[in-house]
Amino acid sequence: MDDIKWTNLERVLNEFADEVVAKARENLADNNGNATGQLSQSMDNDRDKRVKIEDDRYQVFIALEDYFKYVEYGTGPSHVTEGVDEFNVLHMGVQHTGEPRAQYWPPIDAIRNWVQNKPGVPKEDAFAYAVQGKIHKEGIKPKPFLEPAIEFVLPRYEELINQAIEEDVENWIKEAINIK
Repeated sequence: MDDIKWTNLERVLNEFADEVVAKARENLADNNGNATGQLSQSMDNDRDKRVKIEDDRYQVFIALEDYFKYVEYGTGPSHVTEGVDEFNVLHMGVQHTGEPRAQYWPPIDAIRNWVQNKPGVPKEDAFAYAVQGKIHKEGIKPKPFLEPAIEFVLPRYEELINQAIEEDVENWIKEAINIK
């Protein structure tokens, strides 16, 4: 079955990705999680490489700025409770591991950029450093946008994906036995 042309599946998965991106953008706007617009714009990067089909699996990729995880999941405060020497989280099938954030200070350049693009906040460097200190001390509350978008869109596409697979396999069989 290596020579199946997955044209229907690829089309449906691209439509799925487009709807997830649209809903994720809507969620970002609703929860005020897109101050600079970069996160929303990054979802258009590599649009032509969103769907990967090989062997017996298919994948959908959506490009995002590296900091998306801090918006989506938030961060804890930098001060880790005693006895916790690393974090290990399984989220949406992806294993996240790493060191505790005990010495973590968010990058000041990213915060300066946010301050410059966020309406209604002071533009002085002192404010950027105050924001950095607050994030270090208290963390960032999550503003989920991607996971809720997937959960909203996926139920409508499960049957469409199955139908697309069936059509592609049926076309492959017809082609294999020369039925037109």
